Amino acid sequence: MTVFEYISVAISIVLGLGLTQILRSLVVVFRARREYPVSWLAVVWAILIFLIGVQFWWALFQLDADGIVQRWSIASFLFIIALAVTIYLAAAIVLPGEPKDLGTYRHEDGRWVFIALIVYGLGAVFANIVLFGSSPTIPANVGNYVALVGHALLFRRPDSRVAWPFTVYYALFLAWAFWGAAPQSY
Repeated sequence: MTVFEYISVAISIVLGLGLTQILRSLVVVFRARREYPVSWLAVVWAILIFLIGVQFWWALFQLDADGIVQRWSIASFLFIIALAVTIYLAAAIVLPGEPKDLGTYRHEDGRWVFIALIVYGLGAVFANIVLFGSSPTIPANVGNYVALVGHALLFRRPDSRVAWPFTVYYALFLAWAFWGAAPQSY
């Protein structure tokens, strides 16, 4: 096995745990739907975070395929695994692990998902500039800058008037990241 293959296994474990957390929480929400109202905004964000994890996994292979990281160091490994951990944290926080009112949960604990996404967004911009050698003004980074502002707004006011429009923007940004930019940027 190559160094990248060992590294990708560790990162895959963290991402796999996060994606499993989302799937498990979606089942909890489904089973509790008669007792508690479903917040479709929270469910959509869970799906978006799932897609972030998949896109990150996909972009990870570009690091090896194009030889972007020529020589792995402990610093580059820790940086990439830290990004995976932020995705895991977002996945673990976005929905409750037990039956609960999603609207209340989003205000109490669920809104912290946006702090994890802010950290991930800052890391993604850093990765695009340092690892991929991209300009700070490439579309992926500009999209991340807008996302950082949106995440900050939603952390402060999870039910603000910008919640659904920003969610649609972020879904379109992720779709573009999947099909327009991936796997060449985070």
